[in-house]
Amino acid sequence: GETAPREKVVAYQEFADWGWLVAGGAYTEEVTREFERLRNLYMVAVLLALAIVAGVLYLIIRRTVAQPLAEASRLAQRIATGDLTGRLVAGRRDEIGHLIDAMNGISDGLSSVVRRVREGCDQIATASGEIASGNRDLSARTEQQAASVEETASSMEELTSTVRQNADNASQAN
Repeated sequence: GETAPREKVVAYQEFADWGWLVAGGAYTEEVTREFERLRNLYMVAVLLALAIVAGVLYLIIRRTVAQPLAEASRLAQRIATGDLTGRLVAGRRDEIGHLIDAMNGISDGLSSVVRRVREGCDQIATASGEIASGNRDLSARTEQQAASVEETASSMEELTSTVRQNADNASQAN
């Protein structure tokens, strides 16, 4: 009762001693149906296993790579805004651990530079105060010297005037 042709596979073997020809046949779809079912089952199983492996790898990579890099990025942003107090705990000996150690080193180095600059500023402020004090002292002494010189000049002028008067009086008396 079939109206469409179907592919059929036939195999035979001759047994000459007995004069037999043994043949067998089967439709191709009947033979391959079980293979196709198993193939589909295995493909679904493999795809499911790949999805599970991909999910596990995603979680592992996220935990071991993405999160430490995000923390290093946040530390770099804090350093860029001037907050040098941030530190990360490396605890790793891979490239990310080296990056975290380098970020901590940058923070420590910049803190050291800032501390030295502050110390230098304090020393400059102290030296400036001492120079200002010395300038005030020098100015006061200079004013005292100027007053003494002025007084001496005035005395010299009076003496010169007195000497002239005496010389004039002496020359008139003669």
